[in-house]
Amino acid sequence: MSSIIHKLHQKIHTPSPGSSQVSDEEARRLRQREEAKQKEEQHEKHKRELEQKEQQLKQNFAQAIKNDPAAGRYGHIEHSGKDRTKDVEGRERTPLEHITEDSIGDTVLFRARIHSTRRLGSKLAFVVFRHRLQTVQGIVRIGTGTSTEHIAQESSSTPSLHSQYSSAQASHVLDSPDSRDATVSVDRAINVSTHDHSADLPTDLNNLHLGPPITDVTASQPMTATSSADSSISTAVSTAPSSINASSSVTGPNADGHSPKNLLEPISTDTNELPPVSETMVRWVEKLPRETIVLVEGKVKKPEVQGGVKSAEVHQAEIEIYKIFVLSEVTSTLPFGAAQADHVDLDDQNEPHQTVPFGYQLQHRAVSLRTADAHAIFRVTAAVTRAARGFLDSHDFLEIHSAKLQQGATESGASVFKVEYFGREAFLAQSPQLAKEMCIGADLERVYEIGPVFRAENSNTHRHLTEYTGVDLEMAIDSSYHEAMHMIDNMLKHIFRTVQKECAKEIDVVRKKHPSEDLVFPDETVVLTFKQGVQLLMDSGWDEDPPDMDDLSTRAEVRLGALVKEKYNTDYYILDKFPVAARPFYTMPDADNPEITNSFDVFVRGEEIISGGQRIHSAAVMKERLKKAHIAESSMSDYLEAFQAAMPPHAGGGIGLERLVMLFLKLGNIRHATLFPRDPHSFPAPPKSQLKEMAEVAEAALPVPTKVAGSENDQNVLSKDEMKKEKHPKLEDLIAKYGDSTSTAWTDEGYEIWREERHGYAIGFTDSKGHAITWGSPLCPQSALPDVIRDYTDWLKHHRRLKPIWLNCNEGTEQILTNGLHWHALAVTNEQRVSPQGRPKNHQANDDDSDDGRAIEKKVHQAQNKGVTVELIEREIKADLRKEIEDGIARWQENRKSSKQIHTTSIRPFTDAEHRTYLIARNAEGHVVGFTVLHHLAAENGLQIKWSLMFPGAPNGTSELLLTEAMKVMSGAGVKTATFGAGAADHLEAVNSISKFQAKILSGVYSRVSKSFGLSRKTGFREKFGAEEEKLYICYPSHGLGMSGIQAIMGAFKH
Repeated sequence: MSSIIHKLHQKIHTPSPGSSQVSDEEARRLRQREEAKQKEEQHEKHKRELEQKEQQLKQNFAQAIKNDPAAGRYGHIEHSGKDRTKDVEGRERTPLEHITEDSIGDTVLFRARIHSTRRLGSKLAFVVFRHRLQTVQGIVRIGTGTSTEHIAQESSSTPSLHSQYSSAQASHVLDSPDSRDATVSVDRAINVSTHDHSADLPTDLNNLHLGPPITDVTASQPMTATSSADSSISTAVSTAPSSINASSSVTGPNADGHSPKNLLEPISTDTNELPPVSETMVRWVEKLPRETIVLVEGKVKKPEVQGGVKSAEVHQAEIEIYKIFVLSEVTSTLPFGAAQADHVDLDDQNEPHQTVPFGYQLQHRAVSLRTADAHAIFRVTAAVTRAARGFLDSHDFLEIHSAKLQQGATESGASVFKVEYFGREAFLAQSPQLAKEMCIGADLERVYEIGPVFRAENSNTHRHLTEYTGVDLEMAIDSSYHEAMHMIDNMLKHIFRTVQKECAKEIDVVRKKHPSEDLVFPDETVVLTFKQGVQLLMDSGWDEDPPDMDDLSTRAEVRLGALVKEKYNTDYYILDKFPVAARPFYTMPDADNPEITNSFDVFVRGEEIISGGQRIHSAAVMKERLKKAHIAESSMSDYLEAFQAAMPPHAGGGIGLERLVMLFLKLGNIRHATLFPRDPHSFPAPPKSQLKEMAEVAEAALPVPTKVAGSENDQNVLSKDEMKKEKHPKLEDLIAKYGDSTSTAWTDEGYEIWREERHGYAIGFTDSKGHAITWGSPLCPQSALPDVIRDYTDWLKHHRRLKPIWLNCNEGTEQILTNGLHWHALAVTNEQRVSPQGRPKNHQANDDDSDDGRAIEKKVHQAQNKGVTVELIEREIKADLRKEIEDGIARWQENRKSSKQIHTTSIRPFTDAEHRTYLIARNAEGHVVGFTVLHHLAAENGLQIKWSLMFPGAPNGTSELLLTEAMKVMSGAGVKTATFGAGAADHLEAVNSISKFQAKILSGVYSRVSKSFGLSRKTGFREKFGAEEEKLYICYPSHGLGMSGIQAIMGAFKH
């Protein structure tokens, strides 16, 4: 009996399997949380100590200013300007751009911004002033601002100043962001450290916005930095002087009773009335934040060092500062200064690389527009506009201004912005085309307009905007549309010559960031027919388009531009006689060949800048064309009336001003040439909660099959889901609730599924060469992500002994891995999203249409002309239809065997049909020639275009027709976003904690893999449908991505 009791006792007190292990994991998490709490408390304590020190330093510095005899030389001018005397107001100011070597010896008064500051010792500071394109260096140093004799006495008492200055210039101190000064004597006296307040140019965005650069401080939020040179020196405070006496009503530093009205009285060449510049003034000046607007008096002098000034545009002159007053202060922490935005480094290929990424600059346009680069670009833009207007005015053109609110869609009704108009529907004009033609019908003969154009295209490219400035012209012709073509040709060449002559300085400034050669164009413009251009392409071995193509893709344009440059030595040429399929409905066909038109395109540096041609002027023919274009005559009644009342023969064209400037200056992105760019991403999206609700309603409106023949034999999940408990939700349901495009592959063979114990949240991975290659983001609520990720990585470490590498994760997951677990991150793939409601289409009536839209429309028409139709499956997928689709897939796969490719999923279209929407394409005989499957994802992720296949033998354009119809189906249901899935990025981007050496090695490996497998081919096709890229990340712990890790990743792909 006693032995039985002993065994029972042992059984009761023996832990169940895994309980000690669970306890250890909980204890580990508790320790980590406690350590994190202690660190946070230490951080808060240190922060409070720094704040106390900052307050003391401000008080000390304020007292030093109060006691400064030279306080009348510096300070603040009230916003009202009431302290400016008549003497000041009456004095002539010198524009900064007029200060040159010829100004040496002059005393000048000027307004400018502080571009940068740098101190050298306790008695000398340099300030670079900026106004428009000009930068000039100023010097503030003790002892200056008095008579010559006084200056000499002061100089003799400070013999080291000149040697310090010369040393600074000779060693390029002004250009070196890492230089530091060790002089501390004066700073000890006023308890201010000698830290160099010129901020280093940032290497990443964190340095731009997580805190103000040490130079760019605000009055209310000074930055601090501890000096390691001398522990007795207090923490540095870059405090804008305005903060010192924030509670005082006294303007300027004279808070001890000096009258503020004397701050600028008198500003004159006679400076004996005030004591010389003091050490406190030097310190005050060098603390002024970048971008502060100041009023400065000083004397222009020759630089004291051979070789001149290196830190400003003016090299052979600088300004000895006698007085400086703040006109307008910086009151918030700037994301960057103009000096930082202007700065350019050279990358590994010796190409210019902007220190502050341009995308980030666009988020803070008010600041980035201050750069010399931006000023130069918009001066060139203004010159282009003046030249165009001057040329057209001199050739008897009349400038007009047409209405931008239209009763009907200006052309075909596609890609227009709808506007609520007093209970009625109106549209923003896509172009002034109809208005121009109506003016010709009114016998105005020659008209032009420079004004806004609106295009509701979801085109996220370097050359497309939703709003841009159009330069449109139209003219009556006598014998040939070539009259208009030659007019446009001569206008463009006039613009080029004028800008090259008048804007030489601006062009040089732009080239510092955007290297380019002068645009080459002959006196006699090269004009080729479209047929000749295509032949030139084919002769060069071009095989990306068929020989019978009737329009040029962007890549074909660029290649043809290179061939024309090689053969004719010109960056500028014209293609004439485009096929009918590539032109708007109103274009006049060629009289001798109805398959081609009287139309032309003009190209600059391999890209089209203007489409033009002759228009139909017959009312009867116009009505016929409107009908074919599915445009209601009632919406064009005013337009048709002009034709019915007799319209003269006419021709014209339209230019995008920003695109012309972009190509002329070779900027690479049209947004550089746009004051405030408008594209599909310009305005904030609705709140996520609202988007989710809208998406759920939209997805519910999409049909799914009521039944799939043979589904009883299908196994939805082939992956290993061995941790799933009975209470856990099905993997398919989790994907539909929380999933992204990558997680739809987790049901395939080869994947393993980790489950969170309590709720059954899931993560999919593959076991490859000792690594857990994890795909996509966890299937769980956003709030649970941190705990789910930590539990999963702990499980991998302690249960499977696998090294984790995470692929295709979204930003939320990446942030937890990099910030929470201190992993590294790379960006090599993108989620390729598309808006079904804003896809690019052929508008059939614009001179400047999207080439992608035209190409898609052309393909769609080809398929439709062959009798291809698309059917949405709303009921049962019967056995014969299933077999026909499966046979087509088998033939498609057989054709693909010879090509190298990698993918992460298998083609199993009929599993999980309750979460899928199906479309099929049939040819004229009724046979299935392609299909598209839309997979329902988490509401915020929309739908995935899981597969869209054109079977062998299908008519050309079937793929484009299927996708176009799929977009229509989603748009009709109210779907706001869809995704093609993950696609390869153009290049590898190091995101977090990656050294340049590592990034270079990994980039080389990625480039070879991408080229070998043609990873960018799908991306190019998807971009035609307006796909926009949303970064996905590869994340891995330290030392987790060596060659073995790369091999594991490659092993995880399905070849």
